[in-house]
Amino acid sequence: MRNLFLTGFMGCGKTTVGVSLADKLEYDFIDTDNIIEQEQKMKIPEIFEVHGETHFRQLEAEKIMELSQNQYAVIATGGGALIEEFNIENARKGGVLIYLQLPFELCYKRIKNSTRPLAANKSYEEIKALYYKRAPIYLANADIVINADRTVHDIINSIIISL
Repeated sequence: MRNLFLTGFMGCGKTTVGVSLADKLEYDFIDTDNIIEQEQKMKIPEIFEVHGETHFRQLEAEKIMELSQNQYAVIATGGGALIEEFNIENARKGGVLIYLQLPFELCYKRIKNSTRPLAANKSYEEIKALYYKRAPIYLANADIVINADRTVHDIINSIIISL
């Protein structure tokens, strides 16, 4: 069976939904950010600070290419992973792209006090601009679009029905 790649803006619920979806389907759950942190032995904000965003994006691209070879995995990607054509193509080769669509205000509510490098110390307007830059890319490249403004149970059931 193909992998399920979860995409969407920061705070849309990729990890939360991914863990429960993987459990229900009896798939492996993989969070690309967590794997990168484990392999690099540093947190994402530290990778950004020490090596820069370009280096992090290269690590992310390598990880997506590697994970696209898996089977039976639910893969939660970082919010910026599946906006790059190279990553989209690799993910699509190995699975289905599922966009967890959540209104900006709800994403912002969840991330406004986070340490995420692209949200920390950013103004409301900066984060909103990033959201509206990325949202059309997620939408255009998703195989399945799921309204994530519901309970995890309802989101999972919608995903399973859509497969």
